Amino acid sequence: MNHRENSPPRIYRIVRCALCLLALLEISSCRPLFHRQVSGIALSVEGRAERVRDGSKVGLTTGGYFRSGDKISASTQSRVDLMLLPGVLVELGAESEMKIERLQLTRDGDESLQPMTAREAHIRLERGRLVASVGLAPTESLLVVETPAGSFAAGPDRTLLIEVNGAKARTMCLRGKATFRPTGGAQELTIPAGFFAELPLNPGAPLRTAASAGAEVQAEVPAILNVEKRLLRLQKEHGSSFHP
Repeated sequence: MNHRENSPPRIYRIVRCALCLLALLEISSCRPLFHRQVSGIALSVEGRAERVRDGSKVGLTTGGYFRSGDKISASTQSRVDLMLLPGVLVELGAESEMKIERLQLTRDGDESLQPMTAREAHIRLERGRLVASVGLAPTESLLVVETPAGSFAAGPDRTLLIEVNGAKARTMCLRGKATFRPTGGAQELTIPAGFFAELPLNPGAPLRTAASAGAEVQAEVPAILNVEKRLLRLQKEHGSSFHP
């Protein structure tokens, strides 16, 4: 008996393969995504820092953990280097306070080798200043910093300074760009790398480059880059103790 005579026609085999591929695509498009709230870690504390949780205040030390809802403050002549999420790092400066709104990892429920698909840190800087570094990663990364003046959003490969003074904020982007959405729903503003801004902007006022903003602003550039170098070094040295 000729085996070829009993095998299905070639067109049927092609159709069957196509249907299988469509089924696989349908299944993959419906794979569940799981959102998980996690804790961050203090990579380094110089001076005195405190964490407030549910009204209780405790000292925050190197290696200490924090989570959504916590407030973190640094006293005079103090600083706190924090890993909110892997690759999402901030340094909280002296006489500064911030609230952790959300630290979230998104995981593909059907993946076992590289389950993390996105990471998002959402904080509120209530007073003082911070330097933020969002590194490149195989997953999507987003840092959102709320201030009384509005909210900043920074994706991967970003380095920026944010400072709050009452209802106003100032920022400088050194790497990548940040998006600023003013409180009250005014038009969104993009702040490119190398630019400095005092926010909210006066109507019609242009953005300024850091180079044109004066000697005091220019002097901050190497200081911010040194902060980022320290954050990256601390993450390399102590980041392995992160257990989300």
